[in-house]
Amino acid sequence: MDSNSKIRVGVIRGGVTPEYYMSLAAGSYILNHIPKDRYEAVDILITKDGTWHKKGLPMEPRDLKKYVDVVFNTLYGVYGEDGKLQDFLDELGVPYVGSDPFSSSMTANKQKKKQRLEDIGLKTPRYFILQGLLKMEDEKEQIEFMRKKAMEIFKKINPPWVVKPILGSASTFTYLVTTFSELIYLLNDLADRFDEIIVEEYIEGTEVVSGIINGLRGEEEYVLPPFEIQKPGKILDYETRFNKKHSLKILNNKLEEHKDAINDIIKTLHKEFDLKDYSTANLIISPKGGIYVIEVDSQPILGEGEILPSMMSEVGCPDHVWIDHLIRRKLDR
Repeated sequence: MDSNSKIRVGVIRGGVTPEYYMSLAAGSYILNHIPKDRYEAVDILITKDGTWHKKGLPMEPRDLKKYVDVVFNTLYGVYGEDGKLQDFLDELGVPYVGSDPFSSSMTANKQKKKQRLEDIGLKTPRYFILQGLLKMEDEKEQIEFMRKKAMEIFKKINPPWVVKPILGSASTFTYLVTTFSELIYLLNDLADRFDEIIVEEYIEGTEVVSGIINGLRGEEEYVLPPFEIQKPGKILDYETRFNKKHSLKILNNKLEEHKDAINDIIKTLHKEFDLKDYSTANLIISPKGGIYVIEVDSQPILGEGEILPSMMSEVGCPDHVWIDHLIRRKLDR
């Protein structure tokens, strides 16, 4: 790169997962808000068939280093945030915003994440893992298999249940199920798409979100103030997120007493999962059982109205400032 040239930032978006359109929006958000005086934004689009494009033209993935100096990854789900893309970028020697392959895989895989939360002593809803769910050839055998699995879940965890794939993000294919028959039907339906499913205990309470930006405003761990997530239903599902039906609210006086505990949990998660640059976590403040960790995101969803940009706005940090900050961190190392 010529010393007088702008730094080329490859914004990778799209992908082959159900989060494709969420990723398109996130990539566009970064492309629109990246400081143009310092950076040349390079649009790297991966179409649904897996073809890579640079500014609209097909390219070989291994040629990426010819075109960019650093990457801002906005792929979600499998490959984008499970460590595979990060591993590929490490192989190419291209720096990128976000966590390394191992930490990314730990937060992307809900089973690994649950096990890590248990190891470090943080509360998380009880759960049941179902594996080997891809459709069997015999439909009756499939239904009977699902009925038996549903019965095992029913014996271990009281309804309602939160059902979602082991790998996935942005609340994609996340459902709240209240009856045994609904559970059988949903598991049978999801078996068309996923081989591994997690069924969680639903925790009644107030959902809050907070996060960390490393190095912002002179603090190595700049902890964002916790906000309550207001939503029309009981869970933050894909429809709610995609249609921007959720909003953030400063914690009321009753919940303010939990602020220090939330900050401690956010710091613990960022440290124990060895996360880099930024992360967010969704928690439930239960009136009966304290604070539960629901999600840990090493690569938060970005875009207009999404949680991280909204939190940054609330603390008076414009989009171009924190985007510039994250990119600079990768180039200064």
